[in-house]
Amino acid sequence: MKIGTFNVHNTYDDKCYPRLEELIDRKDLDFIGLQEVNPDLYKRLVYNYNIYGEFRSFFINKYNEACPIITDHNVNFYNTYQLPVLYSFIPRIATVVETNCYTVINTHLALYKYHFVKKLQFKRLIELIEASDKKVILMGDLNLRKNSEDLKLLDAMLSKYNLVRVKNKENTFKNDILDYIYVPKGTKVNEVKVYRSNLSDHYLLYCDISV
Repeated sequence: MKIGTFNVHNTYDDKCYPRLEELIDRKDLDFIGLQEVNPDLYKRLVYNYNIYGEFRSFFINKYNEACPIITDHNVNFYNTYQLPVLYSFIPRIATVVETNCYTVINTHLALYKYHFVKKLQFKRLIELIEASDKKVILMGDLNLRKNSEDLKLLDAMLSKYNLVRVKNKENTFKNDILDYIYVPKGTKVNEVKVYRSNLSDHYLLYCDISV
């Protein structure tokens, strides 16, 4: 099964869209989570893909972005949930898609400097994981720097729910890693790759797993 996560940085126009589509299609992904998808891009994507997920906010145009999941698997249920915000101000969401075998969660968490808010967001993600009776895949722009204490904390929290972070040493954002994929313990990871492009300030993180 092939999984990808990509923060598209809300920058797409008609010239960029075909290149984004090519990047999405390159590995024939089973699930791809996108972040910072603005309404115009969403309208383009919905013509060509089965896309699931609502927007952060319909009242603040600057932050009216979605974290959708694209998949051709049969979807039994999907929803978008608000995450705690407090003094970090920018709305944050998690989109959940449930198929026959998996629950896939895609999110975009608060900036790494908001440590207390991030811990509240971790707890909300755990609640979404606990609500599922399927195997869970979690992915997204988690805004967690590599080797940070917050990343170690999330790893420990998710380990209790049999989720492990896919090991990736390549940067996904400039000189750092902010984008991650978590899969069930015992999952065989066949390939992990970062696709570099100038389509965003992030790169697409991809993994191929055996199920």
